Amino acid sequence: MTNKEKYEMWRNVATSMVEEKKIIQEVGVERAKSEYGIKFEKLREPRVPENK
Repeated sequence: MTNKEKYEMWRNVATSMVEEKKIIQEVGVERAKSEYGIKFEKLREPRVPENK
């Protein structure tokens, strides 16, 4: 896979993620799940910085 192909692949992934985010913001999580088929992963816990 050339660098250009990798770039295009990740560009498409990022574009689809942005589009899904816009849909979620416009219609809400529940409607995005039911009508648009957007899948949600479990949210990770927030990172807590360690004090050194």
